[in-house]
Amino acid sequence: MSIEQMIMGSGILIFLTIASGILVSHSGKPYQPFIFTMHKLIALGMVAVTAILIFNLFKILEINDLILFLVIASGVSAITLFVSGALMSIGKASFSLIKVIHVVATILGVVVLVLSLFLLLRI
Repeated sequence: MSIEQMIMGSGILIFLTIASGILVSHSGKPYQPFIFTMHKLIALGMVAVTAILIFNLFKILEINDLILFLVIASGVSAITLFVSGALMSIGKASFSLIKVIHVVATILGVVVLVLSLFLLLRI
């Protein structure tokens, strides 16, 4: 698979993850199992495709400290999203606080990921 195809695939999966997350959010609690499972699987696929993409770009491009920082921040955001999503699904924590963390991590993650990919491909 070419780098361009992986970028397109990652972008499509990011969009599908956000769209399915909005569907999960609007489906109410308890979450509908099919929509919730699809959201989790799409998110996992997006993380896998994006990680492979970034790994391949790291092999062929020169990486500076800013790009490395942004990629690490993107990874931390992904971990935060998985943890906050799990906490929201089990309902053991303050739902409204966890939801805010999930939304903020989504926005920061997408911005940081797009910026890091832009800088990687601009080099």
